[in-house]
Amino acid sequence: MTRSVVPEVSQAASQVSVHSFVRRKLVELQQQIGNQAPSVLEGRDTGTVVFPDAGLKIYLDADVNTRARRRLLDYEAQGKSIDLQEVIEDLRERDYRDANRDDSPMIRAEDAVRLDTTGMTIEEQIAKVVEMANARFELQEQV
Repeated sequence: MTRSVVPEVSQAASQVSVHSFVRRKLVELQQQIGNQAPSVLEGRDTGTVVFPDAGLKIYLDADVNTRARRRLLDYEAQGKSIDLQEVIEDLRERDYRDANRDDSPMIRAEDAVRLDTTGMTIEEQIAKVVEMANARFELQEQV
């Protein structure tokens, strides 16, 4: 399985999200979508603002060097060349901006389960999240 993240989208989302009116509208839209059917959602304020009463909240984490190497692979997949140190600095800047914004700062929800993905492949991460969901909701794996 490969990653298909567009790094520029993540950065742009972080930069736009400092505007409260944008955040409010996006939260409203996410809630409409998520309330239509059981959903798996991802985002830096999903468990604290968008769905604070979610049945399972997982706070995915990894050290900044691991995150930077993953992001570098995303850039390389797009045929872009970028310095690892620049990626690390961009991630730190985004983390700071998201954690310190006035509206919906990035924080770990008190009832979120922290999953440190440092050293895990994407397949291992998915398997662990599925395992956690199965355990929480007593689901049987579909074959």
